[in-house]
Amino acid sequence: MKKVIVIISAFILSFTVHAMDFSVDVNPGLVFPSGESKNNLKGPALGTDLAFNFHLYDIFTVGPELGIDYIIKEGNPSSIVDIAPGVKFGTYMYPFGRLGFGLGAATGIHFANYDYPGEKNASGDGYKDGRSPGSVSVCNPYVRLEGNINYRLTSDIAVGLRAGYVVDFFDGHDFDDGFSPFMAGPEIGLGMRYTFSNQKPEQHVDASIVQDAPIYPLYMNVYKDAEFGTVLIRNAEGAEIKNVKVYFKAAPYTSSNYLCGKAKKIRKGQTYSIPLKGDFSTELAKFSDDGSFPGEITVSYDFMGKRMTTTTTVLVSTYNRNTMSWIDPNSLAAFISPSDETILELSKFAGSIAKSNIRSGFNSKIQTAMYMTEFYNSLGITRVTDKASPYASSHKDITKNDYIQYPFQTLTYMTGDSDEIGIVFASLLEAVSVSTALIPLSNDFIVAANLEMSSKAVAAIFDDPEQLLLIGDEFYLPLSMNSIGKGFNGAWKAAARQLKEEMNKGDISFVVLKDAWQVYPPLGISAKRNIAKPSPASLTAKASRELEIFTSENLKPKIREYESKISSGKANDEDRIALGLLYVRSGDINSAAIVFKGMADKGNISAMNNLANTYMLQKDLKSAKKWYENVLEKDKDNSVAKKGLERIANEK
Repeated sequence: MKKVIVIISAFILSFTVHAMDFSVDVNPGLVFPSGESKNNLKGPALGTDLAFNFHLYDIFTVGPELGIDYIIKEGNPSSIVDIAPGVKFGTYMYPFGRLGFGLGAATGIHFANYDYPGEKNASGDGYKDGRSPGSVSVCNPYVRLEGNINYRLTSDIAVGLRAGYVVDFFDGHDFDDGFSPFMAGPEIGLGMRYTFSNQKPEQHVDASIVQDAPIYPLYMNVYKDAEFGTVLIRNAEGAEIKNVKVYFKAAPYTSSNYLCGKAKKIRKGQTYSIPLKGDFSTELAKFSDDGSFPGEITVSYDFMGKRMTTTTTVLVSTYNRNTMSWIDPNSLAAFISPSDETILELSKFAGSIAKSNIRSGFNSKIQTAMYMTEFYNSLGITRVTDKASPYASSHKDITKNDYIQYPFQTLTYMTGDSDEIGIVFASLLEAVSVSTALIPLSNDFIVAANLEMSSKAVAAIFDDPEQLLLIGDEFYLPLSMNSIGKGFNGAWKAAARQLKEEMNKGDISFVVLKDAWQVYPPLGISAKRNIAKPSPASLTAKASRELEIFTSENLKPKIREYESKISSGKANDEDRIALGLLYVRSGDINSAAIVFKGMADKGNISAMNNLANTYMLQKDLKSAKKWYENVLEKDKDNSVAKKGLERIANEK
């Protein structure tokens, strides 16, 4: 029972909220009796309906009506006045601005009273149809159906034409024919409506915004698709508005007047919600502190066939440019700035040294990462815990915001928490074309370098491939930011160990920058800083030492394995080629040449090409040319040999 009461109460309340408009209809017209109507009616009946309507939801009406018809008949009396109180239901709409149409139905009781003189029958001893003289009263139901077309002169006044069909019933209690029409027939007439409201129209549209939280400058590019608040549109015009479009701009913090959303129709007095979105510019990144800025909401709409526009000034709240929420770790990508002025200068310096010392035959991405690791360590950046928002706890709580430095800030202060030095390091790698991924761990921050290697190439180099990360189908080498001071190999081992522990506990998050940048592109905040750089000789020495450690721990065990296989007589040509390539990668070119020469003399084309390549590394172009030509004698279309000869020609 309580549930029924609640439903009924809600229904009544909804009428109270939406039935804001009332109207009075005056509808004069003519009814043309047809068929068997009683009382010998003739000619049209002149009538007027007066209706009082309650408007519901801008489409329905309901209310009492009173109809008065003046009916002309044959005989005496020659006319009848019919009064018909009842209730009327209707629906209406204005699809063409001022021009609209509607449908209606009414029912009630009609009353008529007149004196009947009686008419003798042929024999003179009675009356026709048994109807004796006397007073006749009609008190019976009526039904009317109608349609109308109307034109709004103003939002309050409308005029139009209507047509329908009316039936006034007569119960025939004096006759044998039972219930039958008293008067029935089509009806045509005019319609006039005056509408008034319990809320006075203000003749405008209001706009305001609601923000659950300030916007994040870091996410400025996301707000084209993701809302940062709600626009509330209140229709205070005198009628419904249509084809509503809502725009937002806030120069200079936005790049355009951005379309937030649309609405087909907003009823009179209704408040309509539209997501608040914006096309923000990099000017937003100038907010170094929390603040606010003015913006404009522009509402364009059709009102009674006329296009209208209104603009409202609003105030938008914003966080500072360093504020981030860990609800989506991918947003870290916006901090990575390979184009930062200082990052570009530093990476160009270190990258050129790395490029000039790259060991041929060995993965260049690994070697570049080694140089960048040692270069970063030479800069003197100190890892310190941020007391206000320490990384170790902040990244675990998605309900709180974190403050994170951009690369130029870390390079200015020369200090940063684990995530902040990771952002600098990732920026340096990305600036020298080493793609990276970020992995926030419980107590460490990992930057992983994409090696761009196949699984076969990985197996040929790494003694334990499980120390790498396989993200999708790409292999990444992880480096710990907490242990980066221990050098490339120390940072790698620490990262591999922690990743294994964390993966055993559950899933971890990977932020692949090239993917994350599609949603969170770099914010582009930078500043020129003068940073002391190490000498090229010092950097080369440190990186070379790390390379030797890597070679000793990964390549040397594989070399010993193949050497043992060859000495036992169990090796095939493929094993010998693999050993020669390992010699090249470890820097032992002479041993590689000996292995390849032995096979090349036997006509092995792969060995011949590799032997020519080793001569190229030794700058012995004459011998290299000889062996490339020997390959083409056996295989005239060999692409490796052709490219080798092209390189020799270019070097000459």
